[in-house]
Amino acid sequence: MAAGPAVGIFIKNTEVMHNNNALIANDGTATLRIGSSLITGNSAVALTQNGGTLTSYKDNQIDRNSNNSTDSAVCAQLGRS
Repeated sequence: MAAGPAVGIFIKNTEVMHNNNALIANDGTATLRIGSSLITGNSAVALTQNGGTLTSYKDNQIDRNSNNSTDSAVCAQLGRS
């Protein structure tokens, strides 16, 4: 199966709240960029699957998600305050 077109999303100055998964990049053509945003009250902070890419400007506020302590590497990458 051929890969689909590349998909890039930039999230800035946004609240990502009360979701099962806050951020998901799924597939090698998917790139998700986030900056200056609040990520709180989610079951999982971030998930990359099948080669998806998640990048950050490391200036996000991440708190009170179910997996903050178990997913500390992702929280550090995104920028925790």
